[in-house]
Amino acid sequence: MMQGQQLKELQAQLMNSEKKQSARIQSLNQKYEALDQGTLRLLKRDAENLLPLLTRAVLCLGNANRSIDRLRTRLDRLEERTGNMERQFNSFVFRSARQSAAESLAAEQRYLINLQRYYVTVGSLSPMESSDNTGRCVDVFLWRIDGVQSWLADAATKKDQSHYCPAVYTTDRYCVSGQLSSYEQASARGFLGVYIAVWKGQYDEQIHWPMNKMITVSLVNQNDPAKRAGGMFASKEKPSFQKPQKRVNSGWGFSKFLALNDLSNPEIVQNDSLLITIKLEDPPPGSGASERHH
Repeated sequence: MMQGQQLKELQAQLMNSEKKQSARIQSLNQKYEALDQGTLRLLKRDAENLLPLLTRAVLCLGNANRSIDRLRTRLDRLEERTGNMERQFNSFVFRSARQSAAESLAAEQRYLINLQRYYVTVGSLSPMESSDNTGRCVDVFLWRIDGVQSWLADAATKKDQSHYCPAVYTTDRYCVSGQLSSYEQASARGFLGVYIAVWKGQYDEQIHWPMNKMITVSLVNQNDPAKRAGGMFASKEKPSFQKPQKRVNSGWGFSKFLALNDLSNPEIVQNDSLLITIKLEDPPPGSGASERHH
């Protein structure tokens, strides 16, 4: 009997224990469900809060991409404009350089045209042998006088004989030449005279008389061509620059242009040659320039 009673008690205890255990499990399940629901509510709330942020982030990203695209477009346009500007600049520089080179070449050509050089042996020329160089019109020319010593020997026996270089036309069609003669003072000191002579020319009826020029005659230092010595005079008031009535007018210039003793100076005469430049320029408006020798 005792064993049966004990068994019942044990069964009752087991049932109570199972109930308690079930109650605990149920309570735990309720707690877990409550936690799950709370967690879901939190997650839902967080999701609801995060959704606008994510939406804004997506919009910002889209805007950023569009801004980047616009910047790329502007950069492409800027590069294109820069390329066009560079091409225009290079073209401008090339045109400027080409124009400058052309202007320099034209200036050099004008200079070479104006600085025609006539190489003549003075001792073999006389007025009747001087001819017109109709194909050459110059305002500046270099006169090279060869055979200086022979000329000096000849001039010693033939006083007051003039020698001419070939006549040339100026750019405004006056026919002129250089003229050379010796001059001796009473003291027997000799000088080389250099003059400008006006010849009858084929344009005399079309040009204005008297010839109105500033004429510069310069002796070239052959060791330093930049060093010049000579004189200048205005032609307008001089009788030698009226319209020629005979083949050549009397020359006008400097009777004491150079002392004959100076012809032994190696700076003046080299290889038995003497160099003289003759330049004819239009006078400045209203100028009252007079003859001067330096």
